[in-house]
Amino acid sequence: MSGYDLGIWFTDVAMDRGQAAAFLDHVGRDQVIVRRHPSFDAFWIELHTRFPDGGGGGNRLADLDLPPMSMLSSLEEIRSAALAFVGNANPPPILPDETIWAEGPLRAQGCIAILSVAWSHAGDIVPQIQALAARHGLVVFDTQSGEVTLPPGLDAGPSNIPEARLRLEVTGSVPAFNISILLDGQPVSAFVAPSRQDAHARARSIALERGLPFYEVSDPDSVAQSIRPRSSVKPLSPDDPKLGYIEKFLAGFDIAPDFPSKAK
Repeated sequence: MSGYDLGIWFTDVAMDRGQAAAFLDHVGRDQVIVRRHPSFDAFWIELHTRFPDGGGGGNRLADLDLPPMSMLSSLEEIRSAALAFVGNANPPPILPDETIWAEGPLRAQGCIAILSVAWSHAGDIVPQIQALAARHGLVVFDTQSGEVTLPPGLDAGPSNIPEARLRLEVTGSVPAFNISILLDGQPVSAFVAPSRQDAHARARSIALERGLPFYEVSDPDSVAQSIRPRSSVKPLSPDDPKLGYIEKFLAGFDIAPDFPSKAK
């Protein structure tokens, strides 16, 4: 993300800094949250009412049932689609100049959202979002400071974060993906699907039937898992003489660009 980032979610178990950071590292990369909770739903609707994201209408609550877009396609599929529809597809929505968001439209799944506030608005807006989340009884993880704010009544002591019991395995490519779904290591479903959407829909259905809050994903060709995680990239220093002007600028915001240095 390119702004001041906050992770906000509902939980009934406490988390310390390390647990919260590890949880966010998995969300959208190899875990899909299916758990819903009225507190998060109410927060999500009020957030959009107070701070529109320029994404237009739509059923904001229904969107929470969808897996992350980065798990629904591969880089090759994205390239092929772009070439096939160049000049015909509608351009993505552009955030209006007055938005407080660094990225949009806002995305969430289940009972968790990862929000990115524009740096120019962070000082004023971040405390308001934190207060809104607290009022709805949600956890707030400030990725800049590493601080975790727990809702009142949630014990701040050590807790055991649940392990993934359900695992979705995806191999193959369009139009025939080979799908395996395992529960506690044992196969419960195996089939051929025309799309990743079908595979995730089945995994979500099984998770909900079993009362599981999330499922794990193994899909090496998906965008989510084919791009190296940010945590594996060594941070850059703006003072590094090997960096070009743009790289120095990006390094000043404590992010790790994916392009190599132009230095010989």
